[in-house]
Amino acid sequence: MADYITTNIRNIALIGHGSEGKTTLTEAMLYAAGLVDRQGRVEDGTTMTDFDPEETRRKCSISAATAPVDWNGKIINVVDVPGYFDFVGEMIGPLRVVETAVIVVDAVGGLSVGAEKAWDYAGAHGLGRMFIINQMDRDHADFDKISSQLRAKYGNCVVPILLPLGKGPTFRGVVNVLDRKAYEGAYKKSVEVPMPENMKGQLMECYSYLIEQAAAADEELMEKYFEGEEPSVEQIKKIIRQSTIANNMVPITCGTSYRNKGVQPLLDAIVDYMPAPTDIEAIKGTNPDTGEEEDRH
Repeated sequence: MADYITTNIRNIALIGHGSEGKTTLTEAMLYAAGLVDRQGRVEDGTTMTDFDPEETRRKCSISAATAPVDWNGKIINVVDVPGYFDFVGEMIGPLRVVETAVIVVDAVGGLSVGAEKAWDYAGAHGLGRMFIINQMDRDHADFDKISSQLRAKYGNCVVPILLPLGKGPTFRGVVNVLDRKAYEGAYKKSVEVPMPENMKGQLMECYSYLIEQAAAADEELMEKYFEGEEPSVEQIKKIIRQSTIANNMVPITCGTSYRNKGVQPLLDAIVDYMPAPTDIEAIKGTNPDTGEEEDRH
C-alpha cells in the first residue's frame, strides 16, 4: 500500500440501524475503487468485513471491521460498524478513532432509532457528520420525504448535495447539486448524462439553498452572493468543508449500495468535504509517567 500524507487521510465510521446496508456499502466502496474483483453479498457470506463465521451465519455484523479504500490518491479508512444494539460497544469504540460519521438511513423507513442514536453519539464525540439515504432502488423509496424528515429533526444545517435520478426500480444515478450535473450508471460505468427537464426546478432550488447555507458561514462569500456575484465551485467546496468540520453543515447524499449506484459521488464527497485527522483539535490527556496534562495530535 502507498504512503499517504495525513491531510489525504479520511477516517470514517458507517453507522446507523441494523439492516440498512452499511456492510454492503463498504463492499460497494471497495468495488467502486477497483480494490476487489466482485462485490460480495451479505446474504452469500462473501463480504470483506463480515468475515467471522458467526457473522456469516447470522448475516449481520457483530464486530467493527476496517476496510481501506484508495480513492483518487487519497485513503478512506472505512469502519463498518454493527447496527444492532446488542453490539453497541462495537459502535462506541470506533468513534474514538475516526473524524467522520456517515449515518446510513433507509430510503423507505427513514429516520430510525439507530440513526438517531448514531447522530447523538457522533455529536458527543465532535465528529463531522454526513447522511446517506441508502437503498434508493427499493419500492416506495422517497428521497424528498426522508430528506425533509432529517431537516425537520436536525435543522437547516442538513443540506442535500446529491439528488436521485429516479426512485425505486427506476433509480439509475444521482445529480451533483454543486456542479449541476447528472451521472447515470453503476460501478465504474457511471457517466455524465443530460439533466432531465423535470429535475431542473428542484435542482436550482437545492443549489440556491446550498449556496445560501455556505454564504451564511462566510462573510466575504455572503457579500458577493448578495451583490449578485456567482461564487466559484472551488470557493463553495472550501466553505462546505470548513462548515462540516465545524459541525455547522451536514451533507445529505443518496444511492443504492446493493446496485452500486451513487457510490462514486459519495466517495468524492467524503474526500472533498469531510475532515482529515489534521483538521481536528489535539486530544488532551494525562501522561501516566509524569502525571502532567499533554496534547496528542
